[in-house]
Amino acid sequence: MKVLADEVMTTTEIMVDLFGMDERLVYNLPEKMRYQRIHQYLVSAGAKKKGTKKGVNNTYIVFNLDNEIYLIPQDIFDEYDEAWVQKLNPKDSNQQVVVR
Repeated sequence: MKVLADEVMTTTEIMVDLFGMDERLVYNLPEKMRYQRIHQYLVSAGAKKKGTKKGVNNTYIVFNLDNEIYLIPQDIFDEYDEAWVQKLNPKDSNQQVVVR
């Protein structure tokens, strides 16, 4: 989700906005895949992770990109996706990433 001053954009609207995809193509993508593509875009574009926010049914990772707030549900990443997420995060020169 993308949170604006007075509205919340859905993943469909974000995919159309960020990637220029036709809505019909977006509807063919599962919600998990949409969030993964948006997450990958945010990380590669240099979005800053601002922490997590607890919702009613989920916990969200909060990202800030160009003063815009994006919420990615944590439950879209299962234990097998953790290595994939770690590969996307920028590496510090002193930090080692262990992929199992």
